[in-house]
Amino acid sequence: MEGDQHGARPTENVFNIQTPVAIAIGVRYGNPQPQTPAAVRYTKITGTRDEKYGKLNAIHKFADLEWQDYFEGWLEPFLPRGRC
Repeated sequence: MEGDQHGARPTENVFNIQTPVAIAIGVRYGNPQPQTPAAVRYTKITGTRDEKYGKLNAIHKFADLEWQDYFEGWLEPFLPRGRC
């Protein structure tokens, strides 16, 4: 959701705060598999505050967003692939 007011490229926040905003959603399908690293995906919603609210209101299912896969494995960087 961005909202960095102190970086080289400031972005508009969705709240009246100076801290960038992130939303995390956890979903488990099936039985727990504690020996297997979880699949992690990332998406970014950009634009003005009103544009971000509009994009959020348009989401009805996970497939409505463009997701990037994170690296897999216990010791891999916590970053989307291609950004390391």
